[in-house]
Order: sequence, then C-alpha cells, then structure tokens
Amino acid sequence: MQTKLAFGLAALASWLVASAQAQVRHVTRVSEHYAVAQVEVAPGQVLPLEFDFPVTGVVVEAAQLAGATLTAAAPVALVPDPHQTGPVPRSQLLVTEPRRSFTLAVGEQPGPVRLHLLYAPPLPPEACWWERRPPLALRLENGCERPQTVPQSEWRAGLTPPRTAPTATAVRFIIVHHEAGSNNPVNFTQTVRNIYLLHTQTNGWADIGYNFVVAQNGTIFDGRDGQGRLDGDNVLGAHFCGKNANTMGICLLGNYMTAEPTSAALASLARVISWKLAKENLTNPFGRGIHLPGSAEQSTLNVISGHRDGCATDCPGDNVYRRLAEVRQSTLAVCNVLADDPVVFTRQLSLYPVPARQRLTVDFAGLAVRQLALVTANGQPLQAWAVPPGQASLDLDLAALPAGLYLLQVETPDGPRSKKLVIE
Repeated sequence: MQTKLAFGLAALASWLVASAQAQVRHVTRVSEHYAVAQVEVAPGQVLPLEFDFPVTGVVVEAAQLAGATLTAAAPVALVPDPHQTGPVPRSQLLVTEPRRSFTLAVGEQPGPVRLHLLYAPPLPPEACWWERRPPLALRLENGCERPQTVPQSEWRAGLTPPRTAPTATAVRFIIVHHEAGSNNPVNFTQTVRNIYLLHTQTNGWADIGYNFVVAQNGTIFDGRDGQGRLDGDNVLGAHFCGKNANTMGICLLGNYMTAEPTSAALASLARVISWKLAKENLTNPFGRGIHLPGSAEQSTLNVISGHRDGCATDCPGDNVYRRLAEVRQSTLAVCNVLADDPVVFTRQLSLYPVPARQRLTVDFAGLAVRQLALVTANGQPLQAWAVPPGQASLDLDLAALPAGLYLLQVETPDGPRSKKLVIE
C-alpha cells in the first residue's frame, strides 16, 4: 500500500494519513531545504513513499536500524551515523539525485520512524569546475603551500549561509573523519551540500562541522567558513564530541569500514595536513600532546589523530585509521614539517659533518646541555647520551643507524629542544 506524503514549498503543514499497516503521523516543513516526516511502521513492513517535492538527502531516525533499508535507485542498508550525538539512533546520510519516491523497509522492531528530508538544489554542471578535474596526484614540489580548495561561496551557492560569526581556535591537533556514507556518490558536490544541510538544518549547528572535506578523487572542499574574519582552518568546528577546542577536522567522503581510501584522497589529506602543520609550527607529525589540559576532558592525543581516539565511534573507519601512520609519514614527503627550534637556539648548537655519516660531533658551547637523545622521524627513541657537567661537545657513534631523517633532542635547563639530523 502506498502512502502519500505531501507538503507545499511555501507553508508549514501537518497531515494525518492512516492505513491498515502504517500511519504517517505528520510532516513538518522546517525550511525550504528541510522537512521532518514521522511514520508509524509495522514490523517487517515495506513502505513505499511518494513526495510531491524533490528530495536529495534522507536520514532515518529509529530506535532500531538493524535490518532496515532505504531504497532510492538501489537498496541501502541503514547503519548508525558515527557522528550522531542524540539519544535515538540516526542512519548515515543517503544522498541522491533529486527524486520524489523512496521505499523504506524496516526490521522486526515496530515503532515510530522519523525521516529527515533534505533538499539541496543541484548546481549547474558548468559552475562545478572542480568536478571536471582529473584525480589529484601527489606532488612533492611546493608542498608547504596551501593546496587548491573549493571555496564555500562556490559549493554552498543557493544555500543559507552560516547563522553566526565564527569562533577562533588555536589548532594543535588534526582530527581525521570519514563521512560513513556512500562509496559511490552521485557527485561529490551534492554530497557536501547535503552534509551542510544535515549539520545546519537537522543538527542545528551554525555551519558544516568540519574544516575541510576531501572527496574520493582528491578534491578538497573548504568547510567551516571564516566569513572574512578568520582563516577557515582556525575556525572552531563541531566534529569531536564536544571537545573541539584546539582541533581541526578533516572528513573523507565515503565509508571506510567497508571500503579502502583512494590514493588521491590520501594524497590530498597529506597535503592539507602538511600545510597546516607547517603553518602552525607543529614540527613533528608523529608527535603527541595533552588536549584540553587541566579540564575534565583532558587526554593525550597524537598530533594527527582519528575521531575514535577521543570519542566512542568507529570513525574514521578501520581502513583509514590503520593508514594514519602512512599519512603521518607522507607529510614528511609532501612538506618537511620536521623543523628546528628557533634560530636563537640553533645558533648555539652545531652539528658536523652535515649530513652525518658514521660519526657526529655535537658542539653546544654556551648552552647548558644535560642529555642528548636521538629519535626517529616517527618519534621512536633510539639512543641517549648523558652530558657531563661543563662539557661543551660530544662525539656520537652513528655507525649502526640506517640512512634517513632523525631528530636530535637536547635537554636543557629551559626544557627540551630539537634539531633535524640527516644521516647518509
């Protein structure tokens, strides 16, 4: 039996429609881009739904999502959205070309179902220059420059802009997410536009939650809007379970519990992170730090972390999470973010020969050094040398170490310092 859901574009309205198997309690128009339908569904029921308006995005909210599917062009199994915060489970966002009919099949648990209905009018193809680009290749040159992105003003065209002014935050941690949606999107731009509506209309947030969104073909979309007041990468986001201060969120489109990330997406992820680490002088992509020190939410995070490192979620998916070490290593290739401490320190410490080979002499005349330690580029300690009081230099035996990039850590009365070291 078919149930008709109808509402006009200009009015707020509610309807009561009864059937022998299901009852659509009401449909409420919230804005021109968002409506909510509440449906009573019998166990195991397959419910065709028709609309007299186009829909481009649907989220299903129900006490039990197991066994439920939503069909647009093809059936999609409904799974909980890893980013949700409400008490009732919500499904992932289903994004489609504008259409007026869907089929909802529920599991064996009866009860009310709420449909969050989004409409993001598609942009004309000629406006989406980024959709016509080939997949982004990993480029080593100019890796410290800001990568090319799609501005909010272009991908958000025709949608309501953020409601409030942006809030600044000093970024010390990069948090990687996955969207947990389709691995075969109709188009990337339509997905981002629907995510924006989900965050601003359904969730009630001021803006899209992430600072950047990366598509499977490597296209990078600007996320949070600095609105001409701030750089978007320094705008406080809404992506890390209420602990967003000092973080920047990057979301990969796709579900990486079920698929592998593309090389183009990983390359773009490394480009964004490399540029941001260099910009903020976060010198070690393999580093760790205290997030929100002194608060009830205090924790230790990797400088480059996954969403699950601070929240109860599978995000960014097993197949991205296990490759974060690779992403950290890639930042060294894209932009050498391992950096010396300030010049005032490095002038007090000399290394020779440079690059080092079998041995290295460290001269630190005028600098009170307690200990020298050598660590790998990924932060793994290798060896430490105590410095006798009053000694101004030390010879280090490096014969057993393979060629590569290292950090020489120097312990001084003023705290730890570091200097890059290349061994040939």
